[in-house]
Amino acid sequence: LNPTDEVGILAFDSNWEWVVPFRQAGGGESIAEDVAALTSDGGTDLLKAMVEGHRALAAEEAAIKHVLVLSDGLTEKADLVEQVTRMARDRITVSTVSIGGDADRRLMTQLAQGGQGRSYATVDPRTIPQIFTTETLLISRDLLVEKTVTPVALGVSGPMRGLAAQPLPQILGYVLTHVKPGAEVHLRAGEDPLLVSWRYGLGQVYAFTSDVSGRWGRHWVQWPAFSRWAAQMARLAVRNVSDHRLRTDFVREGESMSAVVDLFSASGRPVNHLNLQGLLTRADETLQEEAFRQVAPGRYQTRFATPSRGINLLTVQHPTVVPPGVPSLVPGLATSAAASAVAFTVPFIVPFSQEYREMNANQELLERLARETGGKVLRADTLAEDIKGLFTADPDAAGSVRGIWWALAAAGLGVFLLDLALRAFLHVRRAR
Repeated sequence: LNPTDEVGILAFDSNWEWVVPFRQAGGGESIAEDVAALTSDGGTDLLKAMVEGHRALAAEEAAIKHVLVLSDGLTEKADLVEQVTRMARDRITVSTVSIGGDADRRLMTQLAQGGQGRSYATVDPRTIPQIFTTETLLISRDLLVEKTVTPVALGVSGPMRGLAAQPLPQILGYVLTHVKPGAEVHLRAGEDPLLVSWRYGLGQVYAFTSDVSGRWGRHWVQWPAFSRWAAQMARLAVRNVSDHRLRTDFVREGESMSAVVDLFSASGRPVNHLNLQGLLTRADETLQEEAFRQVAPGRYQTRFATPSRGINLLTVQHPTVVPPGVPSLVPGLATSAAASAVAFTVPFIVPFSQEYREMNANQELLERLARETGGKVLRADTLAEDIKGLFTADPDAAGSVRGIWWALAAAGLGVFLLDLALRAFLHVRRAR
């Protein structure tokens, strides 16, 4: 599996249990640890496990959904073939691996046929990794759709501006993908996405799932409008930098924050009548969107609730001109031509609360501690003398000196004699 592929492992006996809930495969180390903790139990109810696997996979967003069943097929009586048929109708394919000399291979083969998958059989558990690897490689090939398709444009904006009305060339293949939430599809190959775009951070991303080489895209690169299509897509992917001169101020007003933006053209004239939108990304990763209103020539203002402590980012956007008659391709989303272009992003840092900034030392407590413990308070104006005094003995301090060398010497002599006696004892014992 690729690190970004998702995998889930469902164990079953008389009931089922998710040993590995669906997650990205990554390096596989943690998955191997979870599988190593499996223990056997009584009963075999394959139908319950298949129903749960069907439910979980149906909720996943993926281009290919595949189940690989490892079992001897000796399960409780149930209509398993009908279950895998329902899974196949939901575009969830099923392959089976029969293990053991007494496995019900006939049932396992029927399940693979009904699930539009493949059937394997083995009596040697050591061959299972090879079977799983082979099946994974075969499934990965299904991501490559190699057939002649004429793409269909889903709009006249973005990279297809001025080209959607022209006859589009055929492609000879593409990679099967799934559209992300919020992405915009510009071209389709049958029912599958071919050219998709979405915004990531401050950038615009385009994914063309065919190629521009001689394998799948030789007709596409020979298309007379290919250079225009590629140039328009490249320009749209480049970060949109505003040519306005600007100044941004933030003012704390009790429980809210006021953001003031001054916009000027390159010649220094105020830029008026813009429909600015502000998106505040808080330090806790929550979002708040507010519209700016113009309060003076070139000056726009809006207000946000109190930002979170830490680094907050304010992104100011202004809509581009919407061509008349261009419909929205995705409900709730604007077309590429009407998408908000990023003008600029500025940080707003919220420090610690004011009560912490204005906290002073508790001088009275410190002096009492020093007085009651016989110490002293170090003053800033006499710091050097006070530190020197810490390491200077007080000749008037009461005390007495008592030598303890004789006790240590006696203890050392005793340990020495004990060592000699022990050595002599061990020598005599070994001699016997």
